[in-house]
Amino acid sequence: MKRKLMALGAVAALSLGLAACSGGGGVGGGEEGKVADRFEQFFDGLIAGDGEAACDVMLVDAETPMKDDATTYDLCTTTYDGMGDMFKDAMEEAGVEKIEVTKVVIDGDSATVTAKGAGALGGEESLTMTKVNGDWYLGEESFAG
Repeated sequence: MKRKLMALGAVAALSLGLAACSGGGGVGGGEEGKVADRFEQFFDGLIAGDGEAACDVMLVDAETPMKDDATTYDLCTTTYDGMGDMFKDAMEEAGVEKIEVTKVVIDGDSATVTAKGAGALGGEESLTMTKVNGDWYLGEESFAG
């Protein structure tokens, strides 16, 4: 449980510097588009203060979607519900208007998503997503610190 709480804390810390995504500008359709869409679902959920939308796209460990772990899922959704204004304010302070997915590289069941505006001070950041049972999720390694 301590590991799960630490992971959620890391997600919260990272998320403060991130903002809502706007269509994956440099990403086409197909599987890359699916990855970009799931990435965007996470950050759109954060900005909307919609804990379910954000937490539905996260893994608890290497292969368990957070929504399949009731205790962690409840903690996650409770943490992010209603926090949209805080994320919007952090984005504004960093001078970021939007996050734009610029690149998706898929290697088997792992994908690296690069997004402009997602890094510290609005720079570029890459996060890892993992495919589990046909869906893409933000892997725990994305928030390891």
